[in-house]
Parts: sequence; structure tokens; C-alpha cells
Amino acid sequence: MYSKFEDVNTFKFGAYCSASERSEIDTPFHAHHKGQFIYAQKGTQNIYTDDNHYFLPVEHFIWITKHTTHRIWTNNSQIVMFTIYFDQTDEQEKFFEEAGVYTVNNLLHECQHCCC
Repeated sequence: MYSKFEDVNTFKFGAYCSASERSEIDTPFHAHHKGQFIYAQKGTQNIYTDDNHYFLPVEHFIWITKHTTHRIWTNNSQIVMFTIYFDQTDEQEKFFEEAGVYTVNNLLHECQHCCC
């Protein structure tokens, strides 16, 4: 099993951030007890859940709710992605209750150089 998933689940509170630059991704189906934010800086990704298929193009992010079983797949030759896992203990907004793909704003463009 991919040990990164286990690392994420050991953090009970707060956020966990990681940055990846790699080639092809093909994770098994898995879930986290944290919400997952994935930003695609370079390369496209496919995210599969039990009931949906999401396409994540460059300069977009996806929000995956906690406990959602999902897998990530791509055959791009190079992927650059940033992932932040949130414990979601204080969320009040409907946004955090549903998975979705969104366009990034200027703040995220600026933060990508200092994140993770």
C-alpha cells in the first residue's frame, strides 16, 4: 500500500501539505479522514469516486470530501501537483460537503511558489 496515505491519516488535527513532481500516477482506491485539496499546476489528472469521474485540468483544483473513496490516475509524462489535507473540524460552509473541480484564483497562483 502507498505509505503516503497512511502518513496523512496519522495527523489527527490541522493540515498536512505535500508537493509532488512525478510522471504517471495510478493510485488504488483509498479514503482519508481529512478533506483533500489537489491543485494541478502541470499535467491533467482523472479522479474517480464511487459515483463520479472528475477531470482535473491544469490551473484547476479539486476538493474531495473526507471519507470519500477515490483514486487518481494519469498517464501524463510529467505532473506537478500540490495537495493539502484538512481535518475539517470547523467547517460551516456547504462547499466542504461536496466534491468538485474549480478554477484557481490569483492568490493560489502566487502561493504555489511558497507552499509545501
